[in-house]
Amino acid sequence: MSSEKLLNVSEVTGRARRDRPAARPVTVAVAAGAGVLVVAALVFLAHEVKYVRENASHLQDQLAKANDQILALKDRTLAMEIKQETAARDKEEVSSHKEEMTALKIHLSSLQNQLDSERAELQKEKVDGASLRERLAVLETKFQLGVENEQQPTYGTSHEETDPDVKPSEVGDDVKLGDHSAPLRRSKRAANTITTPYGSGPFRGPEGPAGRDGRDGRDGVAGPPGPPGPAGGCCGICERGNYETATYLQKTTFPAPQSVGNYAKLGTTWSQNLRSFTLCLQMRSDMSSNSAAGLVSYAVQQHHNEILILKNGAGGFLLFVQGNQAAVGVLPVWDGERHAVCATWRSTNGAWQVYIDGALQASGSGLSVGGAVRSGGTWILAQDQDRVGGGFQPDQAFIGELSQVNLWDRVLTPAEIGTDWSVFCGHHGNVIDWATTNINVFGLATMYQYRCS
Repeated sequence: MSSEKLLNVSEVTGRARRDRPAARPVTVAVAAGAGVLVVAALVFLAHEVKYVRENASHLQDQLAKANDQILALKDRTLAMEIKQETAARDKEEVSSHKEEMTALKIHLSSLQNQLDSERAELQKEKVDGASLRERLAVLETKFQLGVENEQQPTYGTSHEETDPDVKPSEVGDDVKLGDHSAPLRRSKRAANTITTPYGSGPFRGPEGPAGRDGRDGRDGVAGPPGPPGPAGGCCGICERGNYETATYLQKTTFPAPQSVGNYAKLGTTWSQNLRSFTLCLQMRSDMSSNSAAGLVSYAVQQHHNEILILKNGAGGFLLFVQGNQAAVGVLPVWDGERHAVCATWRSTNGAWQVYIDGALQASGSGLSVGGAVRSGGTWILAQDQDRVGGGFQPDQAFIGELSQVNLWDRVLTPAEIGTDWSVFCGHHGNVIDWATTNINVFGLATMYQYRCS
């Protein structure tokens, strides 16, 4: 190689060496910028990764909540399905019950038809029983008067020659009218007593009582009076105007054992409230003195013990007025004999009295002072009403006979109440008159006719 070439190469090499330091700052700047970009990119990527992670966590929470909601919806759907199934079963049960109700209605209709048939038969028996009662009453009247036919025989003037059947019998000679629990309807007759004087000279008895009501179960027109009674004999007391009287009355009988089905209902009412009253009745019973029994019960909507005479077991009788009670005590009426019982009450001072056979047995005051017995109620015999017309208790049912239930709107005097049967048998209340009141008997209770003298 020539020296010139070597010299050129050396120059070129030196020039390159001189030029190299001038280019280094640019390279460093580029490198630094690239590094900054890399760092920024890394920071951005880190931020994005954090954001993505946060979003992922939030999405997981939302997904969990969505799953919970889905489960809740499934539970609700299941509950609704169960309800639907239950409703379907209920519908089936309702349909079954409807079928049962239809069958019961059909059976009830059949029973109603049977009951109607039995009622028709019973009505026929009532009519037949009424006819028999009338015939028996006529026969009894003829027997008592000594009439054997439609003629009018004349008896002698001595008592020994007179038919003894003309005499009135003792209290309690009963004439059974039939064991029918049908209502016995009666109209007041012009004369319901048979008077038989015994004296000098022939005597023609009074005309017989008017005919009874219609036999179709409804009140009919009274028939004509019966034929005159026979001529009577005399034993010497007619000159003094003395004679005996026998009154024919109806009584209700309530058989043993005690039963809520045996009772009687009085078809009576009045329009004015009572600020005083006298209630009388006749009774005969041999129940135990320790038994409980309701004799007469009057109930209104406001109170079921508006008036009540109740035998309260061994404690004796109780008298109720407007729900308040007075202890009457033990009364001597359970000996199987007929007794007359009267109870009085006055509103002004609540004074009350109870008489047995005309003798004062108990009295007091302060019973429902200022009160008034309400009208429009229901009268029941032989039971104690715990609601109007019902609510009877079997251990409070009366066993025996009840009759002559009369009510006045005032307090009778002891003389008006009387002390003997000639007065007791002639009681006629001005509020309830036993002789004209309709009496319905139920169950095994029966109506009898007896002679009270």
